Amino acid sequence: MYKINNFTYNGIMPKNIFNLTATCQKSFYGKAIVIEDQSGIVYLRSYNTIVRCINKDGKFIRLWSGYSDTTKRHINDFCKFYNLPGFNKKEWLQLEVENIHKIIMDNIIDILIDNQKKGIYYK
Repeated sequence: MYKINNFTYNGIMPKNIFNLTATCQKSFYGKAIVIEDQSGIVYLRSYNTIVRCINKDGKFIRLWSGYSDTTKRHINDFCKFYNLPGFNKKEWLQLEVENIHKIIMDNIIDILIDNQKKGIYYK
């Protein structure tokens, strides 16, 4: 796990970034990355795409409109890691796709407001 300070990752202000542990095979070989941001939102990156997140309320949010068997394995191990139920293809495709940019911007605004209250300012 990596501790990150004053750094953005695709617009996300991460606190921790780590490789997702595979349970369905030997390893994901760095292709499934978990990004925990400073406000408590947790993102899953499968290959080079942020595919889903868990918001502050513990709700899963689908951020990618596509589907692949490999990404499904990443998603289901992500669910297991956070003690949440997995998804099959039909359930995944029925989920509404949310706009990641809106989620990230809303989150950055929340972080900046919280930091300002703490007396932390960015240049």
